[in-house]
Amino acid sequence: MATMTDASATPVRKRPAWWLIALLLIAALGAGAAGGWYFLGSSDEAVASTEEAEPAPPAAPVFVELKPFTVNVGDDNGRVLYTGITLQTGSDEAAALLRDHMPEVRNRILMVLTSHDAASLTSAAGKQALAKEIVAAFDQPFDDGQTRADVTQALFTDFIVQ
Repeated sequence: MATMTDASATPVRKRPAWWLIALLLIAALGAGAAGGWYFLGSSDEAVASTEEAEPAPPAAPVFVELKPFTVNVGDDNGRVLYTGITLQTGSDEAAALLRDHMPEVRNRILMVLTSHDAASLTSAAGKQALAKEIVAAFDQPFDDGQTRADVTQALFTDFIVQ
């Protein structure tokens, strides 16, 4: 008799487990992505905290343009000063306060303008001193309960002494 060999049995070949390699590769990529997100995410927070630590840029100045003034200057020669003035403030609230109290603003400036004579107003130093006096006129608040108008500078847009 012939020996019986199992013809139905096939030889077992060892194949690499591709699914196992793919699973390990996906796990490694996921771990790398999670680590990158963790470390890079914390550096974004550090950048954000340094950005917050930087000082804010100064606020843009706010200007309040006044109608021109025509006043007699304080000498007996009948000389006249015609000037346009723009007040610089540090905030919109201060500009609104000036606009709300415009008659008093104009009165304070008129009192300063009429206290000078023509000779002192024709020099550059006299104009600078006048601008400082106008700013100083707003050191006092308008009302007892009000804050003072934060006028930082008086700028002349027109200046004629006749």
